[in-house]
Amino acid sequence: MKVNDEELPRIVEMLGEKFNGEKEAACWLAEEFGVKLVCVTRGHRGSLLVCGDKKNEHPGFTVKVADTVGAGDAFTAALVHHWLRHAPLKK
Repeated sequence: MKVNDEELPRIVEMLGEKFNGEKEAACWLAEEFGVKLVCVTRGHRGSLLVCGDKKNEHPGFTVKVADTVGAGDAFTAALVHHWLRHAPLKK
């Protein structure tokens, strides 16, 4: 499951739970719905990955932005590529 940091609180609250932070919400979604991987993208703040009891937070990279079109698609493609190859979350 891939959501961004703006969608996550809304999704959790739509499902009847109180939002208590990104890590807690991602863990709850994974456990409650049997989701194997939850990815929260945070824009310039990087990302959070939750897989079972493993978590990884990446601060992101500083880049000169020319255009954000396709950035989310590229991120998701790289995530899926490595997930299907059983790469560690940190990678």
